[in-house]
Amino acid sequence: MASAKHAVESRKRIPADRKKIIGAIFLALLACTLVYSIATADGPSNFGDDLAYSWYAHAASQGRFMQNTFDVLSIRIMQIYPIGFFYLFGVSLVTSSAWDICSFIGTMIVIFFIGRELYNEYAGLLAALLFAFMPVILKISGTMSDSIPVMFLTSVAMLSLLYGQRLKSRKWYLITGIALVAAFLVMPEGLFAWAIVALYLFAKFVSNRFRVRKNEQYIAYGMAIALILLFAFNYFTAGKPFITFSFTFSYFQTHTYSYFSPANGNLAFYPNEIFPYHIISTVWNSISTKNISGILAIWNPSDVTFNSAGLYFYVAMLAILLLAVRREKRAYFVLFWFIIGLLIMEFDPYHVSISPFSYILQQRLGRYLTLIAPATVLIISIAAMHTIDSAKTKKMKRIAIAIVAIVFLLLIINAIPIDRLWQSLQLNERYSQFQIAQYLKTLPNSTRIYYMSGQSIPVYMGFNNQSRFIVYDQLDNCSQILPDSYIALPLYAKIGSTTYTPVSANTLCPRWVPALPYTAMNFSPQVESAGSFAQTQLYYIPPNGIAH
Repeated sequence: MASAKHAVESRKRIPADRKKIIGAIFLALLACTLVYSIATADGPSNFGDDLAYSWYAHAASQGRFMQNTFDVLSIRIMQIYPIGFFYLFGVSLVTSSAWDICSFIGTMIVIFFIGRELYNEYAGLLAALLFAFMPVILKISGTMSDSIPVMFLTSVAMLSLLYGQRLKSRKWYLITGIALVAAFLVMPEGLFAWAIVALYLFAKFVSNRFRVRKNEQYIAYGMAIALILLFAFNYFTAGKPFITFSFTFSYFQTHTYSYFSPANGNLAFYPNEIFPYHIISTVWNSISTKNISGILAIWNPSDVTFNSAGLYFYVAMLAILLLAVRREKRAYFVLFWFIIGLLIMEFDPYHVSISPFSYILQQRLGRYLTLIAPATVLIISIAAMHTIDSAKTKKMKRIAIAIVAIVFLLLIINAIPIDRLWQSLQLNERYSQFQIAQYLKTLPNSTRIYYMSGQSIPVYMGFNNQSRFIVYDQLDNCSQILPDSYIALPLYAKIGSTTYTPVSANTLCPRWVPALPYTAMNFSPQVESAGSFAQTQLYYIPPNGIAH
């Protein structure tokens, strides 16, 4: 584990004037990242949990929100209320994404200070720079994903734990406990952070000859304070003080596994996510077939795929080997965070029962890599600084700096087209719905609007006059849709046994007429194909024309 002595000594090696320059560069990086995040804010992603968060957050901003026991998303109050706070300034793409944007920027700040605490300001700056381009972060940091706030609060817990250890501070240990509870209140996967911290403290307990370090019990006190406040809040707002835990665990124990894809049991899922280019198998095949074309095509910048990792984890693995061989103690903390976090994601159960015995693996999602994303960039940056600092001559140091610069440049050059591809996909998915929402805003508030429950049109319209929005998912046929109404239909959607797309089944709704010409942006076929499920057409039923 990293020692406070090593951290302090490494920071002293940097002159004060250089620290000011590093600070100025870091602030410029934060400013550029913030501007980019606001300019590319996506709001709610389509057909996910985001729309539910939007509805609950808007209700919270108007004082109408209440947790319930029929939707597990309603108890995620550290996701709902922060978004609701930003909705006080109006409902828009930016305010919808503001909690994630703040969490993204906040995590960059925390990463800088963790790097500074473990090694020095250079390590913190380099880690923050890599984080600003990391595909798994950029693909969702402008949406309403719950993974980004969990990542932020987990990072806060890790930083405060480090400060608590070095300063022997009760205050920082209290913050650790509070941050852990807050992470769980964003979504249940916040418990991953609990496990990482608990195992880390146990490892410290064993290495300290089974003696509890001074003031570490204040982590438990911090958790207790947060939980007492949570129970009181739940009692006064929902009448059920323990609803957060009772509903969460009952949901996970009773919810049917069939909801998730077969990928849940695939232990190769995360290895494939973090190593998207299959370098080892490609090299092996090239050697066995004596054809080097496969090796030369391992990474082609013009052949960009929808992956979440780029080359980050390849470099991280090399960095881990370097730090392990060199026994760099200042990296032990983030190495522990990375390795235990990855193992938890790999083997964490979704459902456990004793009789009959059942151990069902947790749902596998690429966005869960956000749990170890901060540790990943910190490992790379610490390895980079260790390589530079280990150089014994000025010439070797210049060579080390050049190697580090090339590696970092390669990571960023690889990440940028991936980030742009994800941004294009998000824009393509929302484009037609956003255009429809702008058109519907011009109509009277009495206009009836039918839409699919997974569409974000009500959010894009600012939830103005919610009574006019009607979900058609459960309707039996088109005759139940009243005349003089507008219907927003996915171009290629089939809901249950009823096809709601007049273009492909015009006998269902003969009186429906296009109300707004469908326009598509000029995206690549790759983006158009991936985002086709969200492309939407607006139709209208004349007052005298009810179907069937």
